[in-house]
Amino acid sequence: MKNISMVCAGKFRLLLILSALLLIPYTTFAQGDTAQELLVTVSLFINYILLPFFFGIAFLFFMINVVRYFIIGGANESDRDKAKRSAFYGIAAFVLLLTLWGIVNIFVRGIGIENRTSLCPDYLQGRCGDSADGSFTGGIFPNPNPTPTLIPNPTPIPNPIPNPNPIPNPNPNPNPTPTPNSNFSITDLIFGTGTDSASFASYTGEPRSRFSVPNIATNATCESGLQTLLTANRTATTQAAYAVYKDSVGATGWTNITDLTSANHITYDEDTLDTLLATNVTDVHIINTHPRARSENLDLTMDSHGPSTADMEAVCTYNRTDITYGVVDWDGIWLFNQENGTCPYTTASRALLPVIETYAALASVEASQRESELAKYLSSPLTPGIHKTFFEAVNGTALASLSPEQVLAESAPLQSSANITVEYATDVDTFCNSF
Repeated sequence: MKNISMVCAGKFRLLLILSALLLIPYTTFAQGDTAQELLVTVSLFINYILLPFFFGIAFLFFMINVVRYFIIGGANESDRDKAKRSAFYGIAAFVLLLTLWGIVNIFVRGIGIENRTSLCPDYLQGRCGDSADGSFTGGIFPNPNPTPTLIPNPTPIPNPIPNPNPIPNPNPNPNPTPTPNSNFSITDLIFGTGTDSASFASYTGEPRSRFSVPNIATNATCESGLQTLLTANRTATTQAAYAVYKDSVGATGWTNITDLTSANHITYDEDTLDTLLATNVTDVHIINTHPRARSENLDLTMDSHGPSTADMEAVCTYNRTDITYGVVDWDGIWLFNQENGTCPYTTASRALLPVIETYAALASVEASQRESELAKYLSSPLTPGIHKTFFEAVNGTALASLSPEQVLAESAPLQSSANITVEYATDVDTFCNSF
């Protein structure tokens, strides 16, 4: 018995030594960080390093005792009893570790710790994407101090945005000025590397993420389904996608089409959607969610979050103009739809989508911040010159006095040129009464 105790004590000391060795890089990293950053680091370390390590040890311990029970001690009843008792201890360790893993994941995912380390907004004051020598590396933009001349009531004339094709410089500047991106919108400036994306994918079988999103019954009413999404978006950390429609007798139906999802990406299950459209359904709407956690994790003051350029491009990628598309955030519903016969986008129409998205973003941010956000966008070296021609004529001071609907209405001429309509923040009753 004494020998067994000594062996167990030796194994325990070995586990402590291994755990300490694994903790060294995290302890070193945390010494120069704030308490919040230390909490995030330790939580992720426990979730992705420490717990899997102990799971492996517990599994190895269990398997060793299974071998002892059936093979090594098979002829000795006393050895079999000891192996059986130790195997039960291994199972108990699994239960304990699973419980601890669940608690840690509730903490990590419930408050969005995972997302805090993946997105890079401009509000971090040059400490997210800058290199050690101060040069620009993407995701963060220099703090501007613009004094733009603003003229009210713009009447922009849409033109295709050229794709730059610069000639290589034989003597490159070690700190070059970033090249403007023709698809760069104000949301790229706000969200940095966490810019929203959307796509369709053909994948045989049920949607892969159908169990990780809010549950809506297939026969739920329009009002209850939308209210479920609005409520979930106040705490959810990933996007979700559904098709809502009328069946052959005019009753509302819901189908989960969430294939892959993250905080800033959604993949629609094209196979599931095609199967649904092949039945006798009408008034089909694709609903994509934008949770509030995505903006809260970046300390952004946003009252809502409408469709992105990627969302609008997906309309033509799928090329079903008989479908209405919508984004449900935590406050209301955005609707957008492409006119029949206008897909795929022309070069000119596609070039207008980031400008329309910028208007939607200005409608989403808090009214008092619209002028400053617009000024940052106009001063960014990545903003294409032709985009600046749209917004330099906007009266930034007047933006604070406009409602979100009025801000979005300023993009009406652009929507007409791109053959797309975008409607802001419809409430549940208004949407369902017109559905």
